[in-house]
Amino acid sequence: MQIEKVNLFKKHLLEDISVLGRMMDSEAFSKSKFRIGAEQEMCIVDAHANVLPINQSILKHVNHPQLTTELAKFNLEINLLPRDFGASCLQEMETELLGLFQLLNHKTDEEVRFYLGGIIPSLRYIDIDLENITPLKRYFELVNNILKSRGEEYELRIQGEDELLMKHNSVFIEAATTSFQIHLEVPPHLFASFYNISQYIAAPLLAISANSPLFLRKKLWHETRIALLRQSIDVSKTPNTIREAHSRVTFGNRWVKESALELFQEDISLHRVLMIPDLKESSRDQFQNGQTPELKALQLYNSTIYRWNRPVYGVMNGEPHLRIENRILPAGPTIVDQMANAAFWYGLMFGMQDEKIAEKIPFATVKNNFLQAARNGIFAKMKLANGKEYAVSEIIEKELLPIAAEGLNKMGIDDIKSSQYLQIIKERNQSGQNGANWTLEAFDSLKNEGVSPTDALATLVDTSIAYQKQNIPVHQWEIPIKRSNMKKNINEIIIEECMDKDLFTVRPSDIIQLAADMMDWQKIRFIMVENEQGQLEGIVSSRNLLKNLNGYVHHESELPVSIEEIMVRNPITAESNQKLSEALSLMKKYQIGCLPILQNKKLVGIITEQTFLNVFADLMG
Repeated sequence: MQIEKVNLFKKHLLEDISVLGRMMDSEAFSKSKFRIGAEQEMCIVDAHANVLPINQSILKHVNHPQLTTELAKFNLEINLLPRDFGASCLQEMETELLGLFQLLNHKTDEEVRFYLGGIIPSLRYIDIDLENITPLKRYFELVNNILKSRGEEYELRIQGEDELLMKHNSVFIEAATTSFQIHLEVPPHLFASFYNISQYIAAPLLAISANSPLFLRKKLWHETRIALLRQSIDVSKTPNTIREAHSRVTFGNRWVKESALELFQEDISLHRVLMIPDLKESSRDQFQNGQTPELKALQLYNSTIYRWNRPVYGVMNGEPHLRIENRILPAGPTIVDQMANAAFWYGLMFGMQDEKIAEKIPFATVKNNFLQAARNGIFAKMKLANGKEYAVSEIIEKELLPIAAEGLNKMGIDDIKSSQYLQIIKERNQSGQNGANWTLEAFDSLKNEGVSPTDALATLVDTSIAYQKQNIPVHQWEIPIKRSNMKKNINEIIIEECMDKDLFTVRPSDIIQLAADMMDWQKIRFIMVENEQGQLEGIVSSRNLLKNLNGYVHHESELPVSIEEIMVRNPITAESNQKLSEALSLMKKYQIGCLPILQNKKLVGIITEQTFLNVFADLMG
């Protein structure tokens, strides 16, 4: 029965593609024009800067038709109204967004706050759990189908200043990211030209707007969203290492030659169906009867393909249209920063219309530029059509800002407002301070002042929210010099937030002298014993090490004593998502000086008496 449903959906999908081609050949899109729109994603956080999974109760309380859920319970989305591109449209969009953002802050409790950022710095591993998925059927179906397609837990690896290496069994890690998605509706005959421009300018746009440098306390890419989304939703598998794998999260593979059909056809050819609804209506019958086909199968399938510039078919007021959905921009740092990013993009899209981009530069170069921008942000270097490499800041200053200004002027956008937005881009570019750089500098500054990582991350969130409420562009933000005045109870602290992750471990087969020397060198009282799979086998303390070393005199003729002969087996442990107060109770109950911390049965950290001294010192200020 499942195979029959899948094949029936595929039949509808192929029919939709056929009908879309016929619509493009007819007068169906004759009324299509330039319109814009946007979607604002955000995180809900509590007074201590931890994510707060209460989106449904907020939606019920605020009760506004433009507010909706997102994948995670701690995310919200604002859908902005579509409007014609021209005159004061950008200022109207900013006013609308500011009004809805202020409405949320006004109608919710003062301890409920809203954060704009690509990845919230204070996010914890415990937060990216399926328990926090918004309880709607479509979300569960999407997550379950991706898991089924992948069939196994995946390894997430991102190399930046730090390295993230972890295994995860859920695509819900996608919920760690939020964005500001902007749309541009274009006539079908101009789609290829506009789409290719959006691909060409993706790299400098991403570099100047990067705002996601931290994930799970690690400094990774300047826009870590790019790597995180690609890996978390990737269901691609290949039978060998030679055949290329194709991810559902993609920049693309080639320039568009003629129409949006090429992108839809390529996606259907590369990626399997994930969602299988019951569809009754035939798009072919609708088209032949003079109705506007909704192409429901195509729209649903397309929603499971995550191109950074995504082609979208839609129907508004009975009229069909095609639009480009720009998914590149992270949320934040402020609404005015987002609008400056949008103005920069729209200006470039119209300012470069006469240029035949696809004939000037190889697609592979543009794709590589995009990855360089994600990794290095405003410090990235990019290759242009002449094959030479330039600093992205130089490209923006000398080439792109004048083109953007010309494009906005050509479309009749209000001169004063467009100049203000592009001035923000110019000053951000000249100062070198975008969201990513401010976050990294502030994080390092706080840690250098002796602020704990947990408090430093919370301070970043608190400071950002304060600036966001004032709508001050990020290049004017000051680096915080001390932590926020947070009052946190030990019962609210999760072990993950304060455990020591910098572990020194030995294997069971190692000799005890190695453990003794390592403990002396590193000035530690406990050393964990783990196997090759990273699973905890035992623990050695300085006390039982001294006890076993007494009377032991090493002779070359004797076989050294191995650690497995003296280690404490099956030690008491805790999970990283437990509360710190529970760890304290365990250590008190069993009269032990340390507690190994596990996550998915793997050793990830340790709690000692020193941990509690540090925490209590922080709580007392």
